[in-house]
Amino acid sequence: MKNSNTFHPASKLACLFAAVALSVPFGGNVAMAAGREPQAATVSVFATGLNNPRGLKFGPDGNLYVAEGGIGGTNSTVGQCDQVVPPVGPYTGSQTGARISMLDRQGARTTVVNSLPSSQTSADQGSLVQGVADVAFVGDTLYAVLAGAGCSHGVQNFPNGIIRVHKDGTWEMVADLSAFLKVHPVAHPNPDDFEPDGTPYSLIEARGELWAVEPNHGEIDVIDPQSGAISRLIDISASQGHIVPTAIAYHRGAFYVGNLNTFPIVEGSSKIYKVTLDGQISIVAEGLTTVLGVTFDSLGRMYVLENTTGNAFPTPGTGRVLRVKASGELEVIATALSLPTAMTFGPDGALYVSNVGFGPPPVGLGQVVKIQLGDSSWLLPTSASLASGISGIRYTTDVTIANTGDTDASYTLRFLSHDVDGRSGPASNFTLSAGKAATYQDVVSSVFGLSNTYGAILVTASTPDLAVYGQVLAQTAAGHFGQGLPAVSDAGYVRPGQARSLLAIREDAQARTNLVLANATSASLDVTLTLVSEAGAALGSALVTLPPLGMKQLNSVARALGFTGALTGGRIVVSTPTTDGAFAAMASIIEADSGDARTVMPQ
Repeated sequence: MKNSNTFHPASKLACLFAAVALSVPFGGNVAMAAGREPQAATVSVFATGLNNPRGLKFGPDGNLYVAEGGIGGTNSTVGQCDQVVPPVGPYTGSQTGARISMLDRQGARTTVVNSLPSSQTSADQGSLVQGVADVAFVGDTLYAVLAGAGCSHGVQNFPNGIIRVHKDGTWEMVADLSAFLKVHPVAHPNPDDFEPDGTPYSLIEARGELWAVEPNHGEIDVIDPQSGAISRLIDISASQGHIVPTAIAYHRGAFYVGNLNTFPIVEGSSKIYKVTLDGQISIVAEGLTTVLGVTFDSLGRMYVLENTTGNAFPTPGTGRVLRVKASGELEVIATALSLPTAMTFGPDGALYVSNVGFGPPPVGLGQVVKIQLGDSSWLLPTSASLASGISGIRYTTDVTIANTGDTDASYTLRFLSHDVDGRSGPASNFTLSAGKAATYQDVVSSVFGLSNTYGAILVTASTPDLAVYGQVLAQTAAGHFGQGLPAVSDAGYVRPGQARSLLAIREDAQARTNLVLANATSASLDVTLTLVSEAGAALGSALVTLPPLGMKQLNSVARALGFTGALTGGRIVVSTPTTDGAFAAMASIIEADSGDARTVMPQ
């Protein structure tokens, strides 16, 4: 093990793990503490056999693509070009030591692209490897950013840059980042910690373009994926100094950037910055340490990956995933990660983390671990405790929750009301023993103490092992009628590019149809509605804006969409143009004579 005292005080990303001569892989399933009210997250090894895994993204085919730093190399370019400042440099490298891998749904690995540049620091700094830093998709085309290339890394005639990967596994250079960095210096480079070719770390797609974070110089660059044109969004060093920005996510029209900071590690010294599209920067979260990942879930909640905590230098087994609450409070989601380097959400709602992502050869120790979040949620699109509705009907709602797991569950019911921002709605906390069930009769009144109102209910829990079901009860002159109300979870939300239809829509003398929309995210969301006849003709449309966690009910929806005739067998197509949007939809078809209702869910 390398003595940590050999670290250069301003040491940057390339020597992140020079204190570590051998990384300790993650061994198996564990339950991780989370927050002041512990919520279990299950961490398991999803894939092994990787060579210094770095950035990772799910492709449009549902498979996971992983950038790998590779195995380094032995070629030296000393005397041929400017070298990296000792003790980190001089590097040695290879044009063929790195690769990009694909992991299928079972975690089996195949090589997508082989023989990409890889380099390593000086032996004094542990021969630490970098190569392919990250991957991103523009449509169905795979791109990657190289960090281990360039003459200063021992790889002659091969710059750091953006490559485009073809379906047959061949590739081409799209943008030369090495050249761009050399002719566009930042305001405040650190001469004691300077990489002539840079060390790009993160790459994402947003707004049809590629955005790369360069930590050593301290900048975010934007790349046109077709022409390869490069421009700079922001020189972070100009306002923040040498903070070593690493991770980036695009969310709700802005970028969120985390920084590693310099060594020795000062606990709580890293931050998350918001960077606007015109290059303005501000701090949005503080008190973090060695940030190498940032991402958002479907509810708009921010997650941060910390590489090392509680130590002055990088240490295996001390990495964490945190969630940042709206108040700025930090919740610990998972701990005991070993030198993690990147993370991404999967289509299953789990986090996937590159683990044992830095270190010297030998190769093959890298992993991807899967973090199944214990904090699960369900959305009841509507509920009511309404003294009198149309035709004097009284509506109430019962909610039943069952714990199908083998451990106790804690959960929260939050009333989101209607037509308002639901994030601050009243909430109550409960605990339910394993195997037990609980029913909350007239939930709006009994749990929230409200009457003469209606709205959605959000259920968040410490475990995914809950079953949630609602029933709307209508008391009419003819008697009592019940309407089943399934709760909607992550897999049932309507998202961008996923138009769905609610069928059998009716609006005539015998029945009417009410439509309910409930926003599952913590930001405003637009929903597009189109009414279609049985013959396929468009009868009306509208754009509805939902507040954050907001619910809206459109009574007699066909009329609300501008159709005035009689309608049977119609359908409503629902979709959202809002990036990262997610919402629940349901329709109630209500008989005019009895008030009896049936539920229609989108398909």
